[in-house]
Amino acid sequence: MPLTLWRLEEALKNNPNYTMTSVASSLVKGGVKLVQQFDRPYLSPEAQQRNVLLQLLKKAEYTAFGKHYDFSQMLLHPDPLYLFQREVPLHDYDKMFDEWWHRSLAGEPDVSWKGYVRHFALSSGTAGAASKYIPVTTDMTRAMRQSALRMFSCLPKYDVPAHLYIKDWLMIGGSASLQNLGHCYAGDLSGINARRPPIWIRRFYKPGTAIARIPNWDERTQAIVANAPSGM
Repeated sequence: MPLTLWRLEEALKNNPNYTMTSVASSLVKGGVKLVQQFDRPYLSPEAQQRNVLLQLLKKAEYTAFGKHYDFSQMLLHPDPLYLFQREVPLHDYDKMFDEWWHRSLAGEPDVSWKGYVRHFALSSGTAGAASKYIPVTTDMTRAMRQSALRMFSCLPKYDVPAHLYIKDWLMIGGSASLQNLGHCYAGDLSGINARRPPIWIRRFYKPGTAIARIPNWDERTQAIVANAPSGM
């Protein structure tokens, strides 16, 4: 068992409320295999980026974007990186949205990524459009969760006391109350993630999904304060 999970298990067992937290412990154990896959042989950044490119090409091979730029041919080429750099131009947001992402936002599947896009992150304070719609796919959400778990697994390197693993974690971001566009939802990226936090973190996540869904910032802050443990 990875050291992080062992420490968490020990902390749970030493907790007076172990009978209540043992469920959380068993759920964390379910992440053992996922954490173990991070223990890979070292690869140079260049080699890792090439591997990621190949994975992306394979995943998007039969999308409209992949067919347009002939990802199938790239995967057969001796040097896919060279062919990708030669055939696929740089896209800024406006070019990507005007040519491709607007179709995903309209509900079309398999545009630049496999399947339907159910969530779009709204950016603010940027040049150009008042709000920019960034597709948030299921694979993107999964990758973010794996990255979070990987960061969690690194905590033993910093000699974090075992009891801190079962402390509540206050995470404040955008509202988890999203705009319903009919076939998809749009809102802050942090709000999209907070709407359905990973099952292994729900026991510790504060302020909780109910408060996170309050759309008004001031009202959400007041709810956080009202529900904070006394004596802090």
